[in-house]
Amino acid sequence: YSQSGPLKVGSVVSSRQVLIDLPDFSKWIVEARVHETIIHKIAEGQHVFIILDAFPDDVIKGVVSKIAVLPDQSNWYRETQEYIVKVDIGGLQQRCKPGMSAKAEILIDELTDVLLIPNQAVNVVDGRTVAMVRGETGVVQTEVVLGENNESFVEVIDGLIEGQEVILEQAFMAESSAGT
Repeated sequence: YSQSGPLKVGSVVSSRQVLIDLPDFSKWIVEARVHETIIHKIAEGQHVFIILDAFPDDVIKGVVSKIAVLPDQSNWYRETQEYIVKVDIGGLQQRCKPGMSAKAEILIDELTDVLLIPNQAVNVVDGRTVAMVRGETGVVQTEVVLGENNESFVEVIDGLIEGQEVILEQAFMAESSAGT
């Protein structure tokens, strides 16, 4: 069953042996790896925005079409698991080539009319979640209740009002060490 090199005229083949693998260019699928801590948020039908590394200025829209039940076994040495999520990006994609690298953003939820602050503006002090707010008498720790978040921002459900100036942790540390 082992074969050295490609098939040649006169080669002996067996039943069910793969002779050739022809890609189907009429339907394009992107395989994304999703970390185990957020796989529960992914569902079929969610919208996906894909950026190919080769064309960073172009965004391709897709839809989650399949979510693996079992984690990806190709990276057995990892401490955490990733699941393969298949994203349908439709038919003919002129610039795509099989095997290209890409980044995918899956739209999990869309929040409207919410108050957001940068993740760096949130701290945990004595078990309480707080934001540093510039007040009339200086910087004040204000306890906040947080909601959804992404890599940049977090939703504030309670504790702040629109228009309050929050201070990032790095800026607060710089101000404290400078004595202002």
